[in-house]
Amino acid sequence: MSQPATFFLTLVRHGLTAANRAKILQGQQDIELCDFGRCQAHRLAHHFETLNVKFDFVFSSDLSRAYETCQIVVDGSGNEVVVDNRLRERGYGNLEGKSVDVLRDEAKKAGFDHRTYGAFTPKGAESLTEVKDRVQSFLNHLTGVVRPGQHVLVVTHGGVIREFIRNFRDRLRCDLSEKEPLKVTPNTGVNVFRICYNPSGKLLIADCLKMHDVMHLESLVDQIEDVAKDTISVMSDGVPLEAL
Repeated sequence: MSQPATFFLTLVRHGLTAANRAKILQGQQDIELCDFGRCQAHRLAHHFETLNVKFDFVFSSDLSRAYETCQIVVDGSGNEVVVDNRLRERGYGNLEGKSVDVLRDEAKKAGFDHRTYGAFTPKGAESLTEVKDRVQSFLNHLTGVVRPGQHVLVVTHGGVIREFIRNFRDRLRCDLSEKEPLKVTPNTGVNVFRICYNPSGKLLIADCLKMHDVMHLESLVDQIEDVAKDTISVMSDGVPLEAL
């Protein structure tokens, strides 16, 4: 009988955008990277090259901020970037392009508090269940194309990475007890998992090897702290930063 096999999955959030800095809900709006976001992506590319990290498959969200990040990260590697719209950010409907303050106010009107803002679904928006279903569909697809020992890179968005991590914790028994699993991954933050699956393609167990890692940005610490201060101020009010 065939034994279970493993592959490696690296999840990277896109680089910074002007909307991130301005605390504007992006959702599925197609917004490009700012210059600092491009710098972050180039630092990550250099980091992977220095560590001799190689990928067998590369997937990206179809939204520009993720796709450009991905192109920069794998430039010169020979990898083909496969665009998959299942990896795009959660849609925020009629609140996309508006301030996070508007999201906060609308959520409060609908009866949500600072602990439950993430479950609020604005008019025309995707529900969290719909995002979870997209993530599961993509994972099912992966087991049909990846071979044992291979390494997959996915460049996507904060909300989607959160649902990958939630999936691994809740369905694949991933031990995240000493980590902050549902914190939003910083821009170009790296998350690495070892995934065990059986010959039929059923996912079995996930092990977290790295989470929310931004080692490649250490030399940009002053700029990162400026962005982090903005992030912390928003998170303290419970706004779902994956929308940013």
